[in-house]
Amino acid sequence: MEVMFDVHSSALLTDEQKQIISAKLATRITKEGILSVTETTDRSQLENKRKAVLKIHRLIREALKPVKKRKPTTISRAAKAERVNEKKHKGKIKAARGKVRGGED
Repeated sequence: MEVMFDVHSSALLTDEQKQIISAKLATRITKEGILSVTETTDRSQLENKRKAVLKIHRLIREALKPVKKRKPTTISRAAKAERVNEKKHKGKIKAARGKVRGGED
């Protein structure tokens, strides 16, 4: 069962919402602005239609959900100190790998 929703001529959506949906669901929308969803999981045509309509609702709802802004975090002083200590330790290990020099007796 294929269900189609005309995004560009919808009276339910504002122009801003139409642009957001067109951008986020560009792979699913035709050049004419029609969002098409196919559902064939059940043998019942009515059940497939119901699931396709729910899928369109979910797609539109997720496309219009605002994107959370990333909150930058800082590294703690203890974490920085631990990293520096680990680097110093690794450096000492590598420095100790040098050739063994024989003593001049």
